[in-house]
Amino acid sequence: MNEQKYGGSEKDETQTGAAETKNEKVNETENAAEKTDLALESALKDALIERDGLKDKYQRTFSDFNNYKKRTLKSCADAFKDGQLDVIEKMLPVLDSIDCAFEQIDETKTDKGLLQGFELVCRQLKDTIEKLGVKEIPALGESFDPSLHQAVQMVEPDEGAAAGSVAAVVQKGYVMGDRIIRNSMVVVNKS
Repeated sequence: MNEQKYGGSEKDETQTGAAETKNEKVNETENAAEKTDLALESALKDALIERDGLKDKYQRTFSDFNNYKKRTLKSCADAFKDGQLDVIEKMLPVLDSIDCAFEQIDETKTDKGLLQGFELVCRQLKDTIEKLGVKEIPALGESFDPSLHQAVQMVEPDEGAAAGSVAAVVQKGYVMGDRIIRNSMVVVNKS
């Protein structure tokens, strides 16, 4: 019986030692899992901070690029419009000469075919300029507007003419959209 007791105690000690070893291994595994969890949480926090930084950088870059595109498109549109205005400014003296020539033509002495051809060319030029958005500034009989008209002379008003109105147009003025290409040169009735 002693053997059984002794043998039984040895078994108990072995079982107790095995249980303690098992508990130690479980504790080590739990500690390793906790360390792994803490490392993963720390890595996740770092990744989230990095993601937020990259997201902010992306949004700023995207916004800068959109602003660049808008500035470039506006710059191109402005350059195109400036080019159009430059060409139109150079064409206006030709249009003035054609208008002056019409005033000098004596219809009774001029060949009708030549006169019709001349009128056609003049109409085409005016239509082309109008298609580009150029409009003549209304002047004759209108109230004098210093932003649109340039007074070259003042005269006593004729009977029935309003004081401060345009009595005659010396040179036509033109606008394109909201930009004045050339002011009208006018004679103004005195106030």
